[in-house]
Amino acid sequence: MLTLNQTIVPPSGAGKVCFLLDLALSADGEWDSGDQELPEKLQQLHDREHEIFEATITDRVRKGFS
Repeated sequence: MLTLNQTIVPPSGAGKVCFLLDLALSADGEWDSGDQELPEKLQQLHDREHEIFEATITDRVRKGFS
């Protein structure tokens, strides 16, 4: 499940637009801390979250990151 929050925040300078994009990805199921596959499952969630983030921004926005 993905929870996505977005909002515009006060700009950090003239001619700039600032926004906040918060992604939270979760998965249902029982997760045992002793599960040998837990690190891989968490990495998969992290990778998917990164893919979703990259899909939400344009190349123009990406170039504006400093």
